[in-house]
Amino acid sequence: MGSESTAKTSKKAATKSLSKDKERQKKKDAQAQAKKKPKLSRAQEAKLAKVVEGLIEGAPGIAAPRPLPLSALTKHKTVAWQWLEGGKLKYPIPIGCNRPLSPFRSDDE
Repeated sequence: MGSESTAKTSKKAATKSLSKDKERQKKKDAQAQAKKKPKLSRAQEAKLAKVVEGLIEGAPGIAAPRPLPLSALTKHKTVAWQWLEGGKLKYPIPIGCNRPLSPFRSDDE
């Protein structure tokens, strides 16, 4: 009889431990979901892209009207390492080069 009660107790403890782990995971998931920023609408993205364009292509000394997300700045064609244009992946061509730099091809020189 003693071994039965010990087995039941250890089973209850294991079940309790699993439920605590599930609760912790749910809390982590909820916190991660709360930290995620909502996606911008197409109109908001277009407006943001226009502000970034004015900032990057503007005269020296121009300032952003408000803090801008880094992801919006790095999407600009003059700053991006690569971008999609017409369904094809494009790379910038540095000054003095006749083809884009690419980290994936070094066979032709």
